[in-house]
Amino acid sequence: MDGIKVGLSYTEIAELKKAAKLYKKKMQQEKRDTREAAKKAKEKERAKKAAQRAAQKSARDAEKALQLSQRCKRKASQPSAQSRKRPKRVVDATDVGEASEGASAAPSKSTRSGRDVKLLDRFK
Repeated sequence: MDGIKVGLSYTEIAELKKAAKLYKKKMQQEKRDTREAAKKAKEKERAKKAAQRAAQKSARDAEKALQLSQRCKRKASQPSAQSRKRPKRVVDATDVGEASEGASAAPSKSTRSGRDVKLLDRFK
């Protein structure tokens, strides 16, 4: 009340308060309207982008379907280079016996659990 003249009557003060209240309501309504308009604009933009994306997707799908239909028969799969193994060599039966005798000359050591262990040179 410091800025208002002291000589104002109660009716004038009430009218000023009423006018201030109306002004405040009007400003709130304007803000609400601008927010609503911005929201509607965003929704339109979002819908427009979604329609564009859907059109692009349908165009891509149609193009892929066309490519698939133009493609001829499925090509036969080729065996990989790694899977080709060399045939094993045939060993004479006498060679196998001699090889086993050489291996039996130095039997491998085994642990208590039965696993074979290669001995180091310093323990031989």
